[in-house]
Amino acid sequence: MPAPALNAAPIEFVIQRDEIEAGAVGAFVDRLMRLSDTQDKCLGAMQRLDLVFAGFAGDSREVHQIPEVFTFMRAAHTFWPYWLHFLRPTPDQLAVLILLLCDSNLVQGDKLRVQGRVADAQQVWDCLGELAKAAMTLHAGMRLSDKHVRPMIQRIADGIGQIVM
Repeated sequence: MPAPALNAAPIEFVIQRDEIEAGAVGAFVDRLMRLSDTQDKCLGAMQRLDLVFAGFAGDSREVHQIPEVFTFMRAAHTFWPYWLHFLRPTPDQLAVLILLLCDSNLVQGDKLRVQGRVADAQQVWDCLGELAKAAMTLHAGMRLSDKHVRPMIQRIADGIGQIVM
């Protein structure tokens, strides 16, 4: 079993605005599924995925506040819930994922920053539990060893620890 490419460049997973507005969830999920076709691909893409929402630069709303985006991502999540294995565990990527999958609202931070906040903390914990269960299912199906999984879990915990207040 090859070692995960933890220091490898991120995989920018671009989701175009027209893809989102057309509701092309199937094509998006097909692209995601290619990451988990084989054990080698699964390990090679582990914690390297960066979600990039293209075509929204002119929109003043945060991406998680755009109904088409969160509807699209929630639909994709029902077919492919393996985000914790593949998503880079940086606070910004994890926060966007949580804000897209959970009900959220905007809270004014300082003068230059607007923050999203989930409406129901229990929903976040339920979502994280569901995400963890999906990752464990993937790991069992791919027969990934603890030597790969344990450090991955620690990086996720560290990333979540930086965003949960």
